[in-house]
Amino acid sequence: MSPTSAPVEVGGYRLLKEVGRGGFGSVHLGEDARGRRVAVKLLHVGPGTDPRFFDLFAREVEAARRVRPFCVAQVLDADPKAAQPWIVSELVDGPTLSQDVRENGPRTGTDLDRLAVSTATALSAIHAAGVVHRDLKPGNIMLAADGPRVIDFGIARPFEEATSLTASAVIGTLQYMAPEQLEDGARLTPALDVYAWGAVMVYAATGRPVFGAGSQRALVKSVLVDTPDCSALPDRLRGIVERCLSKEPEERPGARELIDLLTGASEAPAVTQAVSPAPVAKLVPAPVTARTAGGPPLWFDGSGFSDPDELAEAMRERWGAAVAFLAQPRQCRVLGSWLIDLHGREQAGSLVAADARADPELALVRLLARLRPDLPPLLRGRDMTLTALTGRIRAAQGLFLEEGVTVEVVEALSGHHCSEPGHDCHGFPCQGYREFASDLGTAARSAERAAQRYNPWLSGLDWIGSGPVDPTSAGLMGQLLTALLAPQLWRGRMRRSSHVVGRWAELAPATKVSGDPAEAAGVEAVHIQVSLALTELSEREALTRPRLEELRRFGRAGTREAMSVVVALVVGLTLSSLLNLSEANTPDELLWGLVLAPLVLQQVVSWSLRGWRRRRPPEWVVVEADGVQATVLRLTEQLEHAQAQLDLSYQSAFGR
Repeated sequence: MSPTSAPVEVGGYRLLKEVGRGGFGSVHLGEDARGRRVAVKLLHVGPGTDPRFFDLFAREVEAARRVRPFCVAQVLDADPKAAQPWIVSELVDGPTLSQDVRENGPRTGTDLDRLAVSTATALSAIHAAGVVHRDLKPGNIMLAADGPRVIDFGIARPFEEATSLTASAVIGTLQYMAPEQLEDGARLTPALDVYAWGAVMVYAATGRPVFGAGSQRALVKSVLVDTPDCSALPDRLRGIVERCLSKEPEERPGARELIDLLTGASEAPAVTQAVSPAPVAKLVPAPVTARTAGGPPLWFDGSGFSDPDELAEAMRERWGAAVAFLAQPRQCRVLGSWLIDLHGREQAGSLVAADARADPELALVRLLARLRPDLPPLLRGRDMTLTALTGRIRAAQGLFLEEGVTVEVVEALSGHHCSEPGHDCHGFPCQGYREFASDLGTAARSAERAAQRYNPWLSGLDWIGSGPVDPTSAGLMGQLLTALLAPQLWRGRMRRSSHVVGRWAELAPATKVSGDPAEAAGVEAVHIQVSLALTELSEREALTRPRLEELRRFGRAGTREAMSVVVALVVGLTLSSLLNLSEANTPDELLWGLVLAPLVLQQVVSWSLRGWRRRRPPEWVVVEADGVQATVLRLTEQLEHAQAQLDLSYQSAFGR
């Protein structure tokens, strides 16, 4: 259904008029069969909507129904599976907070306190039901006659997680979004709503967002690294709001704690002056096109730096200290502000905090590539030029390992200017390095796809020391580096590692995969792991078979000896019976002697032929007999299962 048209009735609710329209849908004044006025929201969906959206929305609606009705617009009805999903909520008669502030100005005194407590209470109820609002803003706070109400909770998440968005799209209003909402892959928690609450309080008290208007890029930078100005808030609220606007989610209070802080049940944090983070006292913006020296220094590892170039060189030399520095969020924000405001390094400064939150070492690699691309690429003190890396691969004895190397790290290193002999791109990012980084990414993705096919089988072999292939491990990454930078060495290693003996040789993977070299390298790296597992299976089988045969021989020898004892006793009893029949007065001692004589003779013959020590079972048989049988049984089952799984994998991989 087109978002510009709306039905006259949905789910038994008559739509009277449209009263609003936003990014998620349109809001209509509705009326139920009894004449009660309600708010009906029709969501924007279309043919391209991800099918998961409807299930996610259904779960969010179910959770929203559990929200206690105080300070929120209660959810009354919904149909998440309709062609155009809709949700009906309590009609709140009144303006939004944004409308009220625009028309009547900022809130002060008890009006501001009442707004703060009511909206914090609403957040507490929403979070208690397991819902994160994700889009709390002045436009989603209605000012009813009986107090403020929070609306539109439980709608943002399905759109964010399942609708067809570009990779860079985010859901929410930028001025009220927490820093973690701007970072790819960040885990979103109720703390982002607490941040938005703090931003709403600044708006309510001042009439302007916590961070001023400007370009989207500048606003993102402010959200990530700048210190919010809360100086206009009254003392009783300022410390609380400053804590809610902390860049780190774990430093913000929960919604219930927030209520306690507002009502005095807990001690509010001390009021601080709105200054930039130390050691940057007051940063004066510099022209973007010029690198400036001077100004407040940035302190790193006990030294002060006034020049980003000098800082980059020091970080290269003191790698561990630099990684530890970037692992501290406060230091990252200081660094970001220092780079942007004093030295015009906007690209480096705006991204350093976001990069460091995900991976401090990767953030360092990217930072150095942005600040000093003229220097050769370096990782943990190791020269990462193609020439140096290839030399270490050729000099390695056995499997090549290069700790810290990932696809993302190599992509960042490719930003350094070329210093390779024979290349014609000196003074610019190395084209060969960029091609290598692209090939490494292709090979890693290929290995991940191949691992998905083989890992169900490999995961069942942990008892022999094998296991699933980890596409991100240093070992596999070393194999991919070898395949891409030293292909001849790689071919020889493939031939040696893929040599499987025994009855499993037929299932050994191909030593060479045709197609794109990078794609083939990823598959071949996984093939090596499969071949090694098959070799280990063959060796285990070879070790187990003679032990089982020894166990069987001992069992057969024991059976023969038992039978010979029985025969000796039968002969003795027969002789005794015959003598007793012919001689009625035969002494009992003589009869017993005839019974035991064949048995003694059998034992003497057995001792003389086999020896006492040869008759005893081998030491390992006594101790491990049960274990050997269990091992052989398990080995047989595993081999049969492995063969079936491997057959399926090969059919899938090679279409045969």
